[in-house]
Amino acid sequence: MAPLGGGAEALATVEGDDWSYGFNLGALCTLPCGTTVGLSYRSGIEHVLDGDIKIGPLPAEEGTADLDLPETAAIGISVPIGESLSIQADATWTGWSSFEDLTTVRDDGSVVSTTDESWEDTWRFALGATVQVNDDLVVRTGCAFDQTPVPDAAHRTARIPDADRTWLTFGAGMSLSDTLSVDVGYAHLWFDDANISEMYGPGTSLVGTYEGEVDIVSLQLAWTI
Repeated sequence: MAPLGGGAEALATVEGDDWSYGFNLGALCTLPCGTTVGLSYRSGIEHVLDGDIKIGPLPAEEGTADLDLPETAAIGISVPIGESLSIQADATWTGWSSFEDLTTVRDDGSVVSTTDESWEDTWRFALGATVQVNDDLVVRTGCAFDQTPVPDAAHRTARIPDADRTWLTFGAGMSLSDTLSVDVGYAHLWFDDANISEMYGPGTSLVGTYEGEVDIVSLQLAWTI
């Protein structure tokens, strides 16, 4: 919501886009015992979204919103156990503390709206297994715990009602020929119940609990020339 003047408010619609840049770094090391260790880093990216602001019946105005996407760092390990089984584990850190607020500003410098986000850095931990059934078929499964960056109910918004989540995944890959292969995957996500107590102004608030589950199905076909 945004002010119209005289105590009135109206629904505000904001659309924007931006081009920016970042970089990735990675390293992979295979130990004499066959264990593989990988490291990766992705830089944060600073955006200044530039677009239109439409408030109720008023004409559209030009405006901007700053958005800093976080840096991430990860470490992963794969340990072979016998000829057909391997165990994988990884940990990923994400610097979500870069997302301090979401503020929309008109080109004349006046603020349309601002939301205090105060997100926190997070960790994601995962454990998985891969079984090479035969030369043509590989089966995979895994689980993960993924922290939410939202610090508490007062900073959880209807716009982003995020919560801690647990992943359970299954997948398989099959070689159909020397040049063609197919991969299928399924993931189920459980979201922890997320309390919300968002204040919009004097006498206006959103109080409640969000619940959620997600199912993801994927299919990939690879053709090697």
